[in-house]
Amino acid sequence: MALETKRWHDLSQGETAYKMYDLMLNDDGSSALKAIVAQCLASILRWKTSIIPDGVTQEKMFDMDLYGFKSDVEKKASLKTELEADPYIGYIVNAIKYAAGGTV
Repeated sequence: MALETKRWHDLSQGETAYKMYDLMLNDDGSSALKAIVAQCLASILRWKTSIIPDGVTQEKMFDMDLYGFKSDVEKKASLKTELEADPYIGYIVNAIKYAAGGTV
């Protein structure tokens, strides 16, 4: 295992996400990469809610037009429930719903 891989291997998904985002911050805590992070998150969410053809790997998802894939209604509903129940992400979901004029 490469040294860089060993450094990240035992981290939880949350720790990995935090460290990855931290790498994108400037010394003053600002970042010009927020749009890229948003695009990556959108791709991951799309991957988790799509019907993926056999042989297509997640590693290739950024090279593909995921919007051409059909949504899996069950996966989408399951992910929605999971995100809304999460104490941290659920707060963000509710904030977006509130800002968009939806019911929280």
